[in-house]
Amino acid sequence: AAHEMYTKEKFPVFIWEPPGVSRGVYGFPAIDGPSGGLKVSAENLTLSISGPEEIDRSVSKTEISDMHKTYVSPLFKGISQKCIKSSVCMYTTTSDAGFLIDRLPDSKNIWFASPCSGHGFKHSAAIGEAMAELVIDGKSTIDLSVLSLKRLSRENQR
Repeated sequence: AAHEMYTKEKFPVFIWEPPGVSRGVYGFPAIDGPSGGLKVSAENLTLSISGPEEIDRSVSKTEISDMHKTYVSPLFKGISQKCIKSSVCMYTTTSDAGFLIDRLPDSKNIWFASPCSGHGFKHSAAIGEAMAELVIDGKSTIDLSVLSLKRLSRENQR
């Protein structure tokens, strides 16, 4: 049966940017067996400033159908249209959706790292390594210049 392909024993946690699909998808295997369902999610960025109380947390039948048609059906064979659960989450992001890693302005001893923008966890090992190198060696083997605070200042000056 198709559901057996998606159990935790046979299917990984995934972050995938498949060709021909406008956004990447991520998710988890059916960790509770076939009745638990497979998690498939995609970002739907709304670039507006809002607080958690302002978010519409409902997911319409049309959104569920579109998700299945666009991401589930073509990428995960044998998964039905039945949606067991849906949810909406909020995360903060910089205006360019990039991380911030830099020195605190006017300080040579204080560094900060804000690898959030909704996808920080998957990069946490590299961010931690780069930050450790900065603190111990004074420089990182990873070029962090594209993650500087200055890039946002330049963006605001346009």
